[in-house]
Amino acid sequence: MGMMLFLTACDRQSNQREFSCSVESLEKGFKLLNYLVAGGNTLLTAYVLDKNGRTELPVAAFDGIPIDIAFNTLQKEWEFVLANLLPTTDTHYQDMLDLVRRQQANYAQQVTFLSQMINRYNSWMERIQEGCSVEKRRTRLVNRYQTQLERHQSQLRVARFQSALLTKRLNQMMGYTP
Repeated sequence: MGMMLFLTACDRQSNQREFSCSVESLEKGFKLLNYLVAGGNTLLTAYVLDKNGRTELPVAAFDGIPIDIAFNTLQKEWEFVLANLLPTTDTHYQDMLDLVRRQQANYAQQVTFLSQMINRYNSWMERIQEGCSVEKRRTRLVNRYQTQLERHQSQLRVARFQSALLTKRLNQMMGYTP
C-alpha cells in the first residue's frame, strides 16, 4: 500500500486549493511538492497518510529545487570519499567497524524509544479528548501533546534516516577487506 499526500496551496491568483493524491514514496511526494512550488504555487500545508499514520511535512523546506539534485550531490560526495579512503590497518578498520555498529545500535534504540513516546502521546491525547470536560484545559493539553508529538515524529524520521545511512555504510564496510 502506498501513501496519500494531502496539501493546501495558493496559486498565483491567491486562490486557495486543496489537493490529495496517492504517491509511491516520500521522495516522489517531495518531487511533486517542489514541482508545485517551482510553478509559482505557495504551499500552506502538506502531510502524508500511510500505514504509520499522519506525518506533517515542513512546507518551508520545499523551495522549488528538485530534491534529487541534493541527493545526487550527497551521493557523489560519499562515493568520492569512499573511493579515496587511505589504506587502514586491521586494527583501525576493526575500530571503525565497531564504531559504526555502536552508532547503528544507538539509532535503533532511539527509533524504539521515539516510537514508544509517539504511541504514549497519541494515547494521552485520546484520553484527554475523551475524558477532560474543561474545554480550555483540554485544548491547552492537546496543543502541548501535539507539539511534543510532532517533535518526536520529526526526531523519529531523522533517526530512521540516520539508521539507514549507517546500515548502508556498514554494508559497504563489510564488503571491504583491509
